[in-house]
Order: sequence, then C-alpha cells, then structure tokens
Amino acid sequence: MRESTVTAAAVAMAIVCPAYADTRISLGDPTPEDTAMRERFVPDDELALAPSLVIGAPDDPSGGAAKLDRVKLAIHERDATLTLSLSTKALSRRELVTTLDVPTGARVTGLAVTIGGQRFDGAALASSTASARYHDIVDRKSDPALLEHTESTRRHDRLTLRVFPVMKTTPATVEVRFSLPDGTTTLDLDPGAQTIGKVELDIGGRAQALANLVAPRSLELPAFAPRDEAGEQVPHVTSFVSLFAGASTSPMPFAEGFRCACPLPQVSVDKQTVHDVVKLRIPRLRHCFLREAQRDPTLAGSADLHFTIGEDGRTSEITVDGTLRSSAVMDCIADEAATWTFHPNTSPTRVNYPLSFAAN
Repeated sequence: MRESTVTAAAVAMAIVCPAYADTRISLGDPTPEDTAMRERFVPDDELALAPSLVIGAPDDPSGGAAKLDRVKLAIHERDATLTLSLSTKALSRRELVTTLDVPTGARVTGLAVTIGGQRFDGAALASSTASARYHDIVDRKSDPALLEHTESTRRHDRLTLRVFPVMKTTPATVEVRFSLPDGTTTLDLDPGAQTIGKVELDIGGRAQALANLVAPRSLELPAFAPRDEAGEQVPHVTSFVSLFAGASTSPMPFAEGFRCACPLPQVSVDKQTVHDVVKLRIPRLRHCFLREAQRDPTLAGSADLHFTIGEDGRTSEITVDGTLRSSAVMDCIADEAATWTFHPNTSPTRVNYPLSFAAN
C-alpha cells in the first residue's frame, strides 16, 4: 500500500488560500470572498427540495452578447440528454462559457458539439490533458468544447462548459448526457438568472414545449431501477476527468443507455490531486463545522482526516482525529469523505489530510 501525507491544510469556514497554506477567517465582518462562500451554503431544510438542474446564462469573456436560444431535455428512465443552442451577435469568433449545476450524485457521461454543420463527439480525458488540448485547439482556431468539474456543494456539482468558436453566422449546439442519482422522482429545471425562450421536453416519451422559462419548472419523472454499481464502468466528469470534444477526438464507444465498456482514464493519485478533490468539497466540509460553530463560537482546532483510496477508487478505513473538540464535526467529516470517489489505482493508497478550523 502506498501512503500519501497531504501537507495542505484547508479550513471549512473559509476560502482555500494558496495550496498548502493554513487559512483562518472570522465569522464576523466577513470579506467579500467569505460572503460568496456563505451564499453557497445550503441549510438542512433546503436539502428537502427536489433535485435541480440549473442552466447558467452563457457568457462571452471578451465582452460580446451571448445567448442561450433553446434548450431540449430528454429523460428516459435514469438517462438524460440536455441540448443547448448557443449564439452570439459577434461577427468574429468567440469563446462562450456557461455553467451547469447537476444534482449531487448525477454522472455526466457524454459531450458532443455541432458547429458549422460539423459534429464532434467527446471523450473522457484526464482533466489536465483535456484542458491543455482544448486551449491548444483554441489557439489554432479550430472547433473544441470542454466540460469540466469546477465546484461541489451539498446539492450540486457545478460543471463549466466552454465552446469555441461561436459567431453570429455560426451558432453552436451542445449535447450533454448524464444519468440521474438513484431515487430521483422529480427534477426542477432551473433557468438561473436568464429567460430561456424555447424549451422542449421529452420525459419518458411525453413531449411538452415551454416558452419563456423564467423560473424553475418541476418535472415528474418515471420510476427507474437503482444504478448497477457492479456493471460496466462509466467514464464521467469528476475532479480528475473532463469531457473534451474537438477535431482530435473520436466518438465515445457508448453502449445501450450511455453505459460504456471502455476503461476509465488512468489518473495517478498524488498530493496535488487529493488536494484538488478536497478543495472542491470545502463547502460541504464547511457545513460540518458551521452547524457546531453556531452553537459554540469558540470552537476551533485541527481535524486530521485519514482514509484509504482502494483499487476501485472508493474511500475506506476512514478516521478523523485532532484537537477539535467536537465529535459531531468529526463524524460529519468522515461521512462526507465516505462519498468521495477517485479513479482506479494499481494499489491502495493511504491518505493523511490535515484540516484546521477556526471560528474567531
């Protein structure tokens, strides 16, 4: 068994500062960054809300006017295809960026982009490889798309979608395929801070058209069987893996229901990759501490997290110890770590990750 001691320290109450640095932030007089973190906190009563799919308004980083013209959402049993039609009034080639908040537990397995009548199907790649390939193709003015995991909260995993090139005469159509979490009976389709002019729905074969969607729309879903974890492996977007579509990719070999027999991308587990995963889970770890800190503002200390990443990528043998005098916080951290999934390893890896918390 390999052992990796991650020397980073992260504070659940705070924004993560430069890697491997302790961070402390006050509950009073919050900074703008702290306020932003607080806004991403989800109280317990909100967890009773239906899972939601939040579609962010597209943005042109260069300042142009980007627009989401049409959305199609087709759901068959647990498998869904979301199609976005993106456009801009710009006369020159632009990169458009948007976000998708998918329910925690959803698995985003497919990406395709059609620009100028040409379709590119995506492949699952290590995140660093996918990002490098995307930016290399943008530099060469070709046609790529990138879908990557950028943040996790207790209700959502946030994905960022990048598409290039889009211009007035060349809109883009993007397909995102994902599977819903077990037990999902309703799904709120949320347009975020925008109005979506046209929405086409196909829920279990029932078609419906909506116009000018400005608020979340609740969708009743047919029942479906639980996910077969022992079945074929499914490449999907995670902290380590992104979906890339461009001229240099070939279609993903999807089998029936988007389930793929191809192997997951091999990603080595080292200090930085573990740190990147924990950083994305800061809002969830922060919640563990915030509940108890509201009862005891003097609460502070270390909580050293220990776990093993198995050959299947799952965490086990989880323990938490340290100077933090709160078994509730430590139990919550352990429960959270039990939900993390890494990628398959050649041998089990033991991780020691020190966390520190402060409420003053």
